[in-house]
Amino acid sequence: MKGVFRIALLTALPIWGAQVRIGVLGLFRPAAVTLEAKGIEIGGEHIELHDAAEVKAMGNRVAVTVGGRERMGTRLAASGSRARVSIAGKISRAYEGSLEITAREGVLCVVVTMDRERAVAVVAASEMPHALPEALKALAVAARSYYAAGGRHNDFDFCDTTHCQVLKEPASEAESAARETRGQVLFYHGGIVRALYFGSCGVRTFAASDVGMDGGSYPFFAVACEACARRPEQWEARLPVRTVERTEAARLELARRFGWSSVASNDYAWERTSAGVILRGKGHGHGVGLCQRGAEGMARSGQRAESILEHYFPMTSVGR
Repeated sequence: MKGVFRIALLTALPIWGAQVRIGVLGLFRPAAVTLEAKGIEIGGEHIELHDAAEVKAMGNRVAVTVGGRERMGTRLAASGSRARVSIAGKISRAYEGSLEITAREGVLCVVVTMDRERAVAVVAASEMPHALPEALKALAVAARSYYAAGGRHNDFDFCDTTHCQVLKEPASEAESAARETRGQVLFYHGGIVRALYFGSCGVRTFAASDVGMDGGSYPFFAVACEACARRPEQWEARLPVRTVERTEAARLELARRFGWSSVASNDYAWERTSAGVILRGKGHGHGVGLCQRGAEGMARSGQRAESILEHYFPMTSVGR
């Protein structure tokens, strides 16, 4: 059944001016980071920063050395609206918003609190950096819906990995997409959809139940994907296991064991060999919700964000 796309004004929904708390760089479990900011607050003291500061975890406390003097506290807050955090030899990212650092058992927890609309622009830029405007706008609505549906972690609302939504740095095209869809989220039977999306499918997307996922209040109907069907992205993997299970949980477990690209998608056939199994598949990602490659194809054919969302999220409506 084809969904109905409409704009509704729901004044009770706290979209405008909302903020999200995002745990960043947690995948690296850093014991130390380099912080660049206007200043910091730690142990009741405010310190202006003229150079980068080294921040370390000391058990459950945070230590920072500035001007040859070490300060310690249970929480470090960066002052100013922009900060850069670097992990030596691994990654460096700038964030707009308020940033705080705590420690637990020798591991730093870096959390940035930013305006939800800013976060949506950053997510869209991170997930589809070179997409056409209408595809970006569709993704912006999906990303905003994911945030608006509520947090998924205890110490912060969301993380910056594919467990929640990838958060890198913004781009002007994505900022336009977020601005033009400002406040718009997906609704299904009156509730906000925690909209899922992924890189590409083979011929059609999956319903959440097809791959053992819980869609929450929305079942994520399977739909055909014309762009991917014309020329699906194909992959092959050889794994030293006796059997495989086509669920997202099983795919992630194999990825943890053999590398994140070992099982690119949930759409594959497999055969057993004396050395294990050979998987031959199509697409990239879990396959549930909006197909980014398909959305780009629809945008290239002249379809607008409304049609893209209507296609990949049947029976939903868009409102503020």
